[in-house]
Amino acid sequence: MTLSRWSISNGAYEAVRLLSNNGSIIVEFGSGEGTERLARLGKVYSVESDQNWILNYPGVEYIHAPLKKVEPISGFNHTHWYDLETIKNILPNNCDIVIVDGPLGSIGRSGLLRNLFLFPKDTSWVIDDTNREEEAKIADYIALKNSLHCQKFWNFTVLTREPLGPKADIIRGASIREFREEDENYIHQFYPAWGQIK
Repeated sequence: MTLSRWSISNGAYEAVRLLSNNGSIIVEFGSGEGTERLARLGKVYSVESDQNWILNYPGVEYIHAPLKKVEPISGFNHTHWYDLETIKNILPNNCDIVIVDGPLGSIGRSGLLRNLFLFPKDTSWVIDDTNREEEAKIADYIALKNSLHCQKFWNFTVLTREPLGPKADIIRGASIREFREEDENYIHQFYPAWGQIK
């Protein structure tokens, strides 16, 4: 299934599929076209700041949380994150998987790091866009803070309490297939040496 870059990547979706079951509670930061697929895997709570991306897919509890000004965290210059009070009032007490794919990269996602208390320490995480330096730092911080295993794929990272084991090979396969279909100019934005070294 081909989706736009505004959707969670196929590899990241495969990670969520393998980590979930029909009763899983999934929290997604950043709603989009891929949210409909996630709803097949469990109960989805989708946090979104832009009303235009609240697409009202069945089985999804949308949380419209406008961006609020926040104090930047050391090492980041992000000045906005979702309205915490709105999120706190709607998020469930328990959560199995958190997907980080919002806010937009141009806004920044580090505000999440001050709010990890919202989720149990044994929650699994799928951090999208970790081919970008700031998202990679966010994934590393959460892994260290919660003592989680960290498995990086080409454009996303999976954090789990236990090692992925054989699931890692399935996720890697989906990720590599997607990578091979990517436009070379897009890949060079993040991996400038790609194709240059023989």
